[in-house]
Amino acid sequence: MFLTGLATDFCVAWSAEDAKQLGYEVFVIEDACRGIGLPAEGGTMIDSARRRLAAIGVVFLDSGQIG
Repeated sequence: MFLTGLATDFCVAWSAEDAKQLGYEVFVIEDACRGIGLPAEGGTMIDSARRRLAAIGVVFLDSGQIG
């Protein structure tokens, strides 16, 4: 499953988590997403979401890597 959209750190992240729980292979297309980026421990909410998603096996790509 390929995900794009707004906001990386909220809606996209929650959709990615739900998809992983349902057993999908999940790819977030980073250059087709935008986050809110509120400050958080260790950076921004985007950084926190990215770490959380990477830990559960979500793959981050740029659109140029799809082909």
